[in-house]
Amino acid sequence: MSEQGPNTILLNQIDALQGGEDLKTSRYNSVLAQYDWMPAQKISFTIFGQFIRHTRPVSDIYFPLEGSATPVMVQRYVNSGFLNQWKYGGSIALRLLDGNLTCKLNATGLNYDRRGVQEYRGDYLHLSAEATYSIGNFYFSGYYSHRNKSISAVHRNERPEYYYLMAGWGNGNLHISARANNFCRTSWNGARSLLVAESYRKETQLSGTTYHQWFKLSVSYSIPYGKKLSDRQDVQTPGGASSAILN
Repeated sequence: MSEQGPNTILLNQIDALQGGEDLKTSRYNSVLAQYDWMPAQKISFTIFGQFIRHTRPVSDIYFPLEGSATPVMVQRYVNSGFLNQWKYGGSIALRLLDGNLTCKLNATGLNYDRRGVQEYRGDYLHLSAEATYSIGNFYFSGYYSHRNKSISAVHRNERPEYYYLMAGWGNGNLHISARANNFCRTSWNGARSLLVAESYRKETQLSGTTYHQWFKLSVSYSIPYGKKLSDRQDVQTPGGASSAILN
């Protein structure tokens, strides 16, 4: 159904959905400042600050359905309040061992202020790190992301930590790699969201393989085909004249 539709649709025995006829376009503004500094080829720094303002975002209100024989909660779309978001942080990148080893550390601070039918506030810190090392035909890489929290116009969101280790080897057309994701995490629970409104609270827990431990071994071989052209066999423009000037 349309978000602006006037009809009420029964989703199941206890939930219904109703469009908002008075919905208006919300406004999104963002200002970003960033500075990059590379004092040497082996090291570089980045710092940034960003302010985001979301005015009159589409939000959810909930109320009981009148005249229903059984209790039914109706979800309706409305424009409400604003969401202010500050993002600030920086990163450092290193290139060591003649460029064979690269490392990067990231730190981002987040400040949220949500006002309206949903009232959320929070200060969070997000950390991540990654590294890659190559020697001959071999390469190794790793990544780690700290547990991530955020706030949207409607929900509080949380994602578990995520990490992996990877190793590979390649020689010509043959490539072999192995990857281990979240190898110490046995839980199947993934992203989680929380919605809090007047007379209503909804918590959603997603489950799956994204944040569960898994291992992958990959072997691939590419077969070249087609005619190989020399450097002098340039592709010619059909039709004779190659001028780009049109009369």
